[in-house]
Amino acid sequence: MNFKSLIFLSCALLLAACGSESVTNINDEAKETGDISFLILNRSGETLDSAKIYRISDGKTNFTDKFGNAIWKKNNIGTYVFTITKEGYAPMRISVNVQEQGKGNVARVPDVTQEVVMHELGATVQGTLMYRDYSTGNLIAAEGVPVILSFENANFTFSENAVETDENGEYLFENLPEGVSVTINVPQTTIKKHLYALNVDLDTDIDRANEVLNLGISQLSLVAKKANLIKTNFTEIDTTTDLSISFSTDLDEDSIPGHWVVTNSYDDIVLTSA
Repeated sequence: MNFKSLIFLSCALLLAACGSESVTNINDEAKETGDISFLILNRSGETLDSAKIYRISDGKTNFTDKFGNAIWKKNNIGTYVFTITKEGYAPMRISVNVQEQGKGNVARVPDVTQEVVMHELGATVQGTLMYRDYSTGNLIAAEGVPVILSFENANFTFSENAVETDENGEYLFENLPEGVSVTINVPQTTIKKHLYALNVDLDTDIDRANEVLNLGISQLSLVAKKANLIKTNFTEIDTTTDLSISFSTDLDEDSIPGHWVVTNSYDDIVLTSA
């Protein structure tokens, strides 16, 4: 074999290698698993040590060091859910994705760094609920009414708290997290056989852990009873046929002998009782 033949053979081998569908692993970062690193901070940017990180899938636990760091090594591709707890802070629930970014048949799973900001506990939200008595018209404290506080856009392990008003109509939420927006709502509730509700939810922001927010007095509104349409003769209307509308609604005991008026959406009277 002469020198020209050797050159031709080398080129042929090179082209064959270049045309192969396999990819040679020459990247130091090419790997099948990825590390998950946590950095746990408070809202001031200070690192938090001894925070407990619990992985739900296998029940394993890790703790942050004095720099707020904790590492979970060699995680397979997938989504992992963790809970993070530390005394004096609201418990967090975090999802972390470990994703493949390789090409061909070479897995390249990058490491993931997850920064988590924890919210200190200690804030208070309070207020008072009143209602107007159906019979007397007096404004009275609403006792035993459920009040729900929910958190917006927060990765806490809990999404809402619920309390009941006391004999003075007062509600109190304590030990709430700082740096969050909250909404107060009151579901429809029965007071002295009448249905009441809070027409507008109460929204507020909690800035500091030692903050006390008083939302003042909110008045519950009497829920109007709706009339349900049963049938009409509208499809049979001509110049001589009377209109007929049948509807039903719940009646109070003292409303049966009363005078009924039915109006449309423009407040025009369309029906009256005898």
